[in-house]
Amino acid sequence: MEVAAVPAKARKKSHRPEALFRHALDACSRNKDLSGALTLLESADGQNIHLTSYHFNSLLHILSTSIETLEDNDTRKASVFETAFKVFDRMVSSGATPTEATITTMARIASCRADIGGDMAFDLVKSMEEKYGAVPKLRTYDPALMEFCRVGNLRRPIPLRSTCCHMEFFQKNPKLLLFWRLARRRRWGTGVWLPAKAEKLCGLFSFVDC
Repeated sequence: MEVAAVPAKARKKSHRPEALFRHALDACSRNKDLSGALTLLESADGQNIHLTSYHFNSLLHILSTSIETLEDNDTRKASVFETAFKVFDRMVSSGATPTEATITTMARIASCRADIGGDMAFDLVKSMEEKYGAVPKLRTYDPALMEFCRVGNLRRPIPLRSTCCHMEFFQKNPKLLLFWRLARRRRWGTGVWLPAKAEKLCGLFSFVDC
């Protein structure tokens, strides 16, 4: 079977700095190569490579994967955390709009910060729709929620979109159901902030078998 020749224009395009950069970044993502990804980031300026949302999200994904594997006492953790927020700030300042996936990744990174991780993740989610027009999904709340549960900070408000505040919503999210069960056991009732339209959730515990 004869293989069609690749047009010269296509070959030239595949060897452009932008294409090579993306190929190398994808390799770093597959191999979870943080140092390689950071080296690429440094080289981007020297090569005048315009970083897109794809590039920033890939870098943040690598940073998130890396920080989640480090122990709390690992000295590299603070550096990775700081780098992640620098990349995020650069993304915003460059005009690349963060998506729901971006904020979810940043929330995962933020939640790894000792003491204030849950609060930082929570603040990112609270402001995402107003700042970036990104609508949170169920997974967007997970990092803050799980960190609050881990440290026992169940008084911290968890915002939930009123359209999601139904029994089916909780049944499909075991993590959120866990939070409510813990809250009830601590006799804090429904002292968790919810949108005004969700006030009827006062009867929520009637179906939560604790």
